[in-house]
Amino acid sequence: MPRHWRRHKLGFPKELILIGGLLTLVEGILWYFLPNYFQSKLNNIFLVGVIISSYSAGRLVVSLPAGDLTDKIGRKFTFILGVVGFLASVFFLFMGSFFYLALFMVLFGIFTIVYDIPTYASLLDHSTKKKYTNCFRSI
Repeated sequence: MPRHWRRHKLGFPKELILIGGLLTLVEGILWYFLPNYFQSKLNNIFLVGVIISSYSAGRLVVSLPAGDLTDKIGRKFTFILGVVGFLASVFFLFMGSFFYLALFMVLFGIFTIVYDIPTYASLLDHSTKKKYTNCFRSI
């Protein structure tokens, strides 16, 4: 780990926030192509819907435990765990059967929430109170 990362006053380097933002961009690009890819592999629109919804199930189950994990082991390690798991889950995308595609989507949901939680928390730490108050005021 580079030395300047350890000396950051808030404990979570801005470089990792940038990586989290880039992974969120990759996630958005994947969402554009995944339904068509699943349809070409399975030729069954019902199974595609089941696979797509398994992403939300994975995020729902892991949201609260991921927050606790972040508090216990720290944001950096939770972020790294999420990124490594996200990259490892891509392996199942190319298997092609229903089981592996569903497993990919569950793992995709689990590990994206694992790296999202420390990323968003650190974004709030790096911004001023006025900036994120105005952000939520527009909703």
